Amino acid sequence: MIAPLSHRPLRCFWIIKFLLDSAILPRVLFYYKTIKYLKIKENLDFETLSNDLVFNFAFNSECSKTKPTSIHEKSMFLINLNENLFEDILADENGSYKNYQVKREHFKISVGDNLKLTTKKIKEIDDQIKFQNDIYEVSRYYYQCKSNTNFYRKIVKIRNLSEEKSFNKVFVCYYWKNDKKEEIELLAHQNSTKTSRAFLRSTKTVLNNVKKSVETNKSSSVEFGKALKQQEKNSCISDVPRDTHQFYNHKYLSTRKTLIENNLVKSKDMYNDAIINMQRSKVYLLLVFSLIGLMCLFLRL
Repeated sequence: MIAPLSHRPLRCFWIIKFLLDSAILPRVLFYYKTIKYLKIKENLDFETLSNDLVFNFAFNSECSKTKPTSIHEKSMFLINLNENLFEDILADENGSYKNYQVKREHFKISVGDNLKLTTKKIKEIDDQIKFQNDIYEVSRYYYQCKSNTNFYRKIVKIRNLSEEKSFNKVFVCYYWKNDKKEEIELLAHQNSTKTSRAFLRSTKTVLNNVKKSVETNKSSSVEFGKALKQQEKNSCISDVPRDTHQFYNHKYLSTRKTLIENNLVKSKDMYNDAIINMQRSKVYLLLVFSLIGLMCLFLRL
């Protein structure tokens, strides 16, 4: 049913009043201005990366559902660290980076009317300030791409000190020096001498899964095939184990760690290892000869 023309202005008035009272209209207008600003004004200054730009985007924008991968253009992202690991974000499939600056600060941030932010830098943090709801820790990480030194990545991690689950986000931006886009040719690992294959860093989630599979003491090739089957079809390269060598390496590291913790040795001479390990673990072999046969007893003192 269509309302009469005389009633339409009155209905529009109440709709606008409801939007204003519920703070929906200011948020819609803000997003409209933000999107328009990002599309028109392409010269966002990521080199200086002001706090106003980072804070406004972090507190008034929605988080990305996926982590950035293979980004070669000027862009920025907002990611929720309560749903993603920080180490997974670093595996963006752009090769290796050089970390050239780390900075940590504290701010008092409050959101006012029309989503306006009020910020104040705090020089010292005491126990009384630490548990306030509007105190945030801001950590900046600056990276330079090794495959192309004119390409940069900057990460700003913002978390609430009193309750991290309420706000724990990371701002990620990519940009080219002097806004001149170039090609990125991925390099091999700097320690690699046998292959020139491009090195892509695996995510922390993948490494944790590899470590868990190594503990089962099953075949590395079998575990590698199982990991490939469990991955989704649209998974990124960094979300999949590189090869069986990752399993072999972590198996070796796990065994080595166990030997060091128990003060044991392992070499190619298994008999020598047995004698040394028995001495270190204070296990003695007692040979008993009788008419029945030879009896071996291991005694721990």
